[in-house]
Amino acid sequence: RTGPVATVPLVPAMAGTPAIRGRTARRALALVLVAVALVSGATALILDSGLRALRDGARALDAGRFAEAVESLDSASRRLTVAASILGPVSAGLGWAGPPGSGFSQVNDVAEGGRALADGGTDAASVGRVAVREGLKPDTSRRLAHAAAGVRAGAQRLDPGGDPTGLGPLVSAQARLHRIAQPLAVRLGVAALLASLAGSSERYLLVIQNPAELRATGGLVGAWGTLEGHAGRLRLTRLATDRELPAGALPVRAPPEFVARYGRFGATRTWANANMSPDFPTSARLLLDLYAKRAGQRLDGVVAVDARGLSYLLEAVGPVDTGRVRLTAGRFVWQALVAAYEQSSDRRGELLIAGARAGWRTLSDRARVSGVARAIGTAAAYGHLRVYSEHPQIQRKAVSADVAGRLERPRGDYLQLVRQNAGANKLDFYATVRMRYDVRLRPDGTANATLSARIGNRARPTELPDYVIGPRPSGSPPGLARSWVSAYSPGGSALTRFRGPEGRTAESAAELGHAVHSWFHPAAPGSHSSAQLQLRLPRVVDRRGRYHLLVQRQPSLQSEHLTVTVDGRTAFDDRLIRDIRLSAASGS
Repeated sequence: RTGPVATVPLVPAMAGTPAIRGRTARRALALVLVAVALVSGATALILDSGLRALRDGARALDAGRFAEAVESLDSASRRLTVAASILGPVSAGLGWAGPPGSGFSQVNDVAEGGRALADGGTDAASVGRVAVREGLKPDTSRRLAHAAAGVRAGAQRLDPGGDPTGLGPLVSAQARLHRIAQPLAVRLGVAALLASLAGSSERYLLVIQNPAELRATGGLVGAWGTLEGHAGRLRLTRLATDRELPAGALPVRAPPEFVARYGRFGATRTWANANMSPDFPTSARLLLDLYAKRAGQRLDGVVAVDARGLSYLLEAVGPVDTGRVRLTAGRFVWQALVAAYEQSSDRRGELLIAGARAGWRTLSDRARVSGVARAIGTAAAYGHLRVYSEHPQIQRKAVSADVAGRLERPRGDYLQLVRQNAGANKLDFYATVRMRYDVRLRPDGTANATLSARIGNRARPTELPDYVIGPRPSGSPPGLARSWVSAYSPGGSALTRFRGPEGRTAESAAELGHAVHSWFHPAAPGSHSSAQLQLRLPRVVDRRGRYHLLVQRQPSLQSEHLTVTVDGRTAFDDRLIRDIRLSAASGS
């Protein structure tokens, strides 16, 4: 043919047809998938070697082999950087292939989180190597805080979250790295905080709590002392039993809400009940006010540790001979909180004091830097170490290190069960707690919830000293455990029904933006008793349709067992050994 039509190219005309477009798209997709397979295969090898180097470096850091840790973690950082630089663009380009947290996005999270963890670990190992050789330097706190921030960022990126969508081995690796990153971030944060305290010239009240007689922040004040920062060292300048606490009868000022809840127990006048608020900053300020009024001088903050926390420090220092007994980490809690009460009243506090003196001695031992970091990190992670400072900069470090012990106010649902000894005995050593929290979400984002709490008493009165059994009301069996129990829920929650042991009733109040419902709970020896609360919760579902729950745990000797169900599905069923956060999609 002749004419203008003959000048039209043939291939472009054919490419415009649906059939040709479909074949071209399939070929392009096939090429992309082949390229992705090749890239992912090569990247998988790099990622795997980086994760293995990261694991080896973390183990070396934990063992105090700082030179080896620096080498392994630096290698891990380089390899994971390469993997992340490849996976980042790929995961962004394949964002349509699946939801965030799955596929290449999930692999990229592991690479990026691992890199942040490796970088933070390298910084920490470098600081540790210098600390062993030269002691704490003025910039130690800053460098440790920077390392902690890097590790914390890695931990957040490595948090598996949500439901895994395949890639089982990857999910497993991600979870393992997250378990490494979380405690490491806490240890580094606490180390940065203590280095900051040691580098200051401030004085702190040391409170040693006895969890055998529970209070909200961990236990009755069984011993006390003063700490002072000086030239990079945290010195223990005084240590004494609670019998030597400065005496006085006049109350100190406290917030009206605190007085309304705890004033009837003498919390504003007595050392024994000053720490009844689960918000550690509130209790710490009251302890400082009591000390200032009784001793005539104002201290800069409070460091609180209990017998369990001291047992972790004893792991770092090894067995300690007091002259009368040999203290060991595995038996210290029993020695200090059970066997001690077979001694005279003058000797009961000696074991707590000996444990505290031995534990604090390790803080100045350069050869034990790694062991001390492990010990204080573990104590902090489980709530057995708390720090409050009157100085905002140091208090911010305490918050960042998760040792501030604040009563959190999250967006969403909240739960904390707080027990306080109301029997003037030491039977909390033998307590057991099981909780069940069943949540039913409503279409408007509010919820109905049922909290069931079963508290047991494993004590055998015939085998225990009278001081442990304690005084008992007329007609009560020996060894009766009596607690004042408080259940904290979001502000605006309403108690619609309560069934308590022996027909007990509950009272409702407010504390720091939370609704709190309290009752007296008896438990006879060798048995248990239960209480059930039905609650109407305010809106606990966010705008994206997700339900969030924060469970905070009171520091105690036992780990409570907690079961959480949301709309009939189990979200958590395990021992509650630290604070947890849960999320679930509404209606799923």
